[in-house]
Amino acid sequence: MTSIDIHYMIKELNDVIEGAFFRKVYQWKQMDTFQFIFEIYAPKAGHLGMKSSTLRLYVDKSHTFLTDIKQDAPMTPPGFCQLLRKKLIGQKIRGIKQTGINRIIEIKTDR
Repeated sequence: MTSIDIHYMIKELNDVIEGAFFRKVYQWKQMDTFQFIFEIYAPKAGHLGMKSSTLRLYVDKSHTFLTDIKQDAPMTPPGFCQLLRKKLIGQKIRGIKQTGINRIIEIKTDR
């Protein structure tokens, strides 16, 4: 994804996940790529035509998107995933933004 792609994706994501809550974090490693899924409870999602208020934000080094499809998770989460769960579960999302023109996505929470 280019920084321009991320810029426009952030605008769309902000409409859906601002005010949402983190429910769970999942992590996979396939070959040399780490994949994360952030399960989010987004009350606005139903008003925007999505099937469910529970959404999943998929993130890896080349893709970021929202889905409502649940994927099987590993039985034991890796250590970094456990740390993310400890810090994020229950946190309210205050906003999402791009850092400058970089390909970095920043999600702001209450903490």
